[in-house]
Amino acid sequence: MNYELLLVADSALPIGGAAHSFGLEALVEDGCLRPEMVEAFLRDYVAETGSLEASFVSRAWRGEDLGAVNDEFCNSGTP
Repeated sequence: MNYELLLVADSALPIGGAAHSFGLEALVEDGCLRPEMVEAFLRDYVAETGSLEASFVSRAWRGEDLGAVNDEFCNSGTP
């Protein structure tokens, strides 16, 4: 596998506006987030992301088909 492609595709690679800020700059710039809302925003973000990742990892560990699990998570917000 191409190492450089994997590196660029890695979500931990510090590039882009949301690399380490959870998109805070864009939300503030658009007026969707004010300083007094940051703590609640980060708590909600961690709670939601943590739950989703824990569920995915748990199901993967049990040996479920990762493609099917991924499709389920990706399609869960659509009718």
